[in-house]
Amino acid sequence: MKNLSMFHFAGPKSSRLEPPLSSQPILVDSYELRVSLINKAYECTFSRNEKENPYSHLLDFKQVCSCLNFLGMSHETLKWKLFLFTLIGAAKLWNAQTVDSVDGEWEALRVNLSVFPHS
Repeated sequence: MKNLSMFHFAGPKSSRLEPPLSSQPILVDSYELRVSLINKAYECTFSRNEKENPYSHLLDFKQVCSCLNFLGMSHETLKWKLFLFTLIGAAKLWNAQTVDSVDGEWEALRVNLSVFPHS
């Protein structure tokens, strides 16, 4: 076996680990989504079991995002950056299978909730 550095074991490499691009570009050179904000998103997870309503989750998520403001970043882009952190289990799998087909349009993702499978 080839000697590998610790860097190779640091984490998986995949385009699925990056939030999808929004149709609205970020207009600043840099920004930071702090750990406390990401942890807030994790507190409101959605797995899509039979007792969970995807529309309620999306409405709650949009309401939280509407209270946040990043200079040079639209609310739609912020939603794309944070949404993946709210999904677990079957919901995360659904997002991975759906996100490429909506071309960065938040409304198109919402429409796709109608075919969201129960776990």
